[in-house]
Amino acid sequence: MARRGGQEMDPCVFANGDGARLVRFLLTHREHAVSEPDVLGGLWPDAPRVQADCSLRLAAADARRLLDQPGSGSVLCTADDYYRLCLGWHDRVDADYFEAIASMALRTHGPNRRAQLDLALAQWTGEPMPEERHSPWAAAWRERLWARRAELLRALAELPSHHHAAQPPRATAAAS
Repeated sequence: MARRGGQEMDPCVFANGDGARLVRFLLTHREHAVSEPDVLGGLWPDAPRVQADCSLRLAAADARRLLDQPGSGSVLCTADDYYRLCLGWHDRVDADYFEAIASMALRTHGPNRRAQLDLALAQWTGEPMPEERHSPWAAAWRERLWARRAELLRALAELPSHHHAAQPPRATAAAS
């Protein structure tokens, strides 16, 4: 789930097309701007340069059409052949939210630990970017999210089970 301008965006917007794929690529590379050759190599590694350039231009226009709101600047920032998503304070990416809540939950100790771990696991929305399951550029990002989920499950499994004897542990339910 993504939120843009405080409103939830339809997940179908990001399901198909080169514009959606460019957005997904840039979401996984948000820590820095990505050079045009890196974008081309990630999304169109086998395409001739002229064709890849054209695909990128069309994908960027499509991404802007998908994301930009009237009266606001573009969320797809480009400068000196570098691309970046410029998300605002009101924009939210579910994976970021999951990671933040999971980090806080894993640092929590004491009687609230189980509730915090359960809350973090409830933020898991399913397989990260399933459309990019076989894309090499998405592998590390996807694996990091899967690993964080596994940490939460492990932490829940390690909690004493006598706290909720009437209910199966959340880790067992989430793992199934």
